[in-house]
Amino acid sequence: LEQQLKSLETRLKKLLGKEKCGQWLDRAQTFINDSANDAEPEDEPACESEENDDSPKAVIPQYTLPKASIMPSNERMAYELMLDPEFKLEATSDKDKDENKNKNGDSVNEVIRGNAGDGTEMIYRRFTDDLRQGKYEKLVAVLINIRERLIQLTPNRTDLKNQLNDAIDESLIRQQLKEKAFDKKSLFNIISFLGQRIINLQAPARNEDTNMWLKKLNEAHMDASNDWETLTPAAVNYALNEIAKIELDMANFHLSVLGQHVQGENGIKYQRATFEKKINSGEYRCGHSGVPCDIEAWIFDSRSESSSLISCLRTAFAKLICFESDNATEFIRSMPETLRRFDVERILHINYQGKTLVTGVVLEVLYSQVLGKKPSQSMVAVLRERLRVLLKDPSITAEDIQQEMLLRVKEALPGLTQDEENNLVSLVKQSRRSALFKTVMRRFELFLKSALKEGFQEKNLQRLGLAAWTAEAKEIFEEVAKLFQLNNAIYEPFYERAYSFRSE
Repeated sequence: LEQQLKSLETRLKKLLGKEKCGQWLDRAQTFINDSANDAEPEDEPACESEENDDSPKAVIPQYTLPKASIMPSNERMAYELMLDPEFKLEATSDKDKDENKNKNGDSVNEVIRGNAGDGTEMIYRRFTDDLRQGKYEKLVAVLINIRERLIQLTPNRTDLKNQLNDAIDESLIRQQLKEKAFDKKSLFNIISFLGQRIINLQAPARNEDTNMWLKKLNEAHMDASNDWETLTPAAVNYALNEIAKIELDMANFHLSVLGQHVQGENGIKYQRATFEKKINSGEYRCGHSGVPCDIEAWIFDSRSESSSLISCLRTAFAKLICFESDNATEFIRSMPETLRRFDVERILHINYQGKTLVTGVVLEVLYSQVLGKKPSQSMVAVLRERLRVLLKDPSITAEDIQQEMLLRVKEALPGLTQDEENNLVSLVKQSRRSALFKTVMRRFELFLKSALKEGFQEKNLQRLGLAAWTAEAKEIFEEVAKLFQLNNAIYEPFYERAYSFRSE
């Protein structure tokens, strides 16, 4: 790794210049020092060797997350890399929501937005009104948040830490605010200092935008019609957003280093060790087998249908993916602790994909039943393609699906009466709670269980009447198989404890 770093240094000097190259290499060296440290970190240990195992410990480079950062933990990033070696962190989806953007197209940072669902202008206006009314706690909290995150971006630079502590001196700022001595100049001095720190840390491609922002801030500061209370929200918001981008860049840089260490047995041992530590610390309530209670329950629910642990796990996974209720809280509670660690959103999404497939099959059957005769292949194909598009779009409502079905039936059966239309809409509404839906879902569960054992085989879909949705079924299976294999590789010892105990 050190040889790679020297090669990287030569290239970075050409791209970034000597000063910025040094800054990035300081961060890289921090990661290398962490990975070379034999002592296990307090919060996230290097993987311990299993009992009677003389193999070397799994050493995973640790990444200290900036305070108030929304980036995932080190073990979460390691897990994502184990699932996908090309994994990269992306900016939050809020950046894409117009109502969360200001006039410059920047989203309102969550540190300022909090839980408010209002648009940018309303959030800024409320922030400004609070400042004019002498409510300064939010401003102080935001400035401290910015200071601490910048300090954590260069944790080994004591000189920079001292400069930041001097620039954002909480006691001094509170005193100035209390004595009404905080003004536009005070704000500009703080923000311009932060702007220079951001420029030194951010990717060179973003320097021009930040310099332009500082220039505009200076012009606004010189404009007598502006007061500091009005300028503050947008100024600190820009700083927060740029810091978030820097954190994202650094986290992805760490991912490129981390990825070399987490593949194969090394990553598996690391994840087992961190989970074992959580058990030993009392984070989970454990059952009589010594593993968390929900793992025991999950294994027990499928053990009677299985002749071995691996068969039990295939059954348990297929059941979970085909969970019928739309109650997310109930669904999450049905998951074992091993899956609730990092996979909740992933499994919710796969479950949604499965329900989409089953709903499509059910609506096709309903379509044929309503027509009273076997529709032509072309009519079914048109309906199926429309359903594929609509059902995959999260913004589509149940009413949209009902109208689509009504449209397709009316094309096949012109002259439907109002009562017949109402009956059709009622049938579509009830389709997700129908016996047919449950039947098709059970067929899909059987397919997943079989595929986890034998691999994807189209003939099994044909046998179960799901052949028309082969592409969707294959996509779902591939996601499930990847998750199943990794989950079993990491947590098999814990599952074995629960399975063996329940079998006694």
